[in-house]
Amino acid sequence: MHKHLAILSKPGIERILSGQKTVETRFSKHKIPPFNEVHTGDIVYIKETGKDIVGQFTVKSVISFETLQEQDWEHIKKSYAKELSLGSEDLDDKFFKTHKTSNFGTVIFISKVEQLITSPVTFKKTDRRGWVVLE
Repeated sequence: MHKHLAILSKPGIERILSGQKTVETRFSKHKIPPFNEVHTGDIVYIKETGKDIVGQFTVKSVISFETLQEQDWEHIKKSYAKELSLGSEDLDDKFFKTHKTSNFGTVIFISKVEQLITSPVTFKKTDRRGWVVLE
């Protein structure tokens, strides 16, 4: 089991903690974490940029996509848009258009969400990475 740190927007964090968002996705042009780095049973700490860790979840399962094709995008959108809880059809369209040039995708299914009162780890992060493998 590994531990990870995911940086999310405040609305994204709120939707995870409330149970509305049950899938987290990450897309990139290059092979960077969490692609092939996050696995079933891993713990993911969640935080907003510049803030403390406020929650965590366990990875229920993961699907990875390499060399994303149009049919992959259609599958992801059709199968997981509701679980991504983006907020509206306009946000769904904007989200998928923004990531359309990505080559790699990671679909992470969320379980065992916990809101935390204090941060379980101290981690000084000074770069712009949105995902960090901690151990």
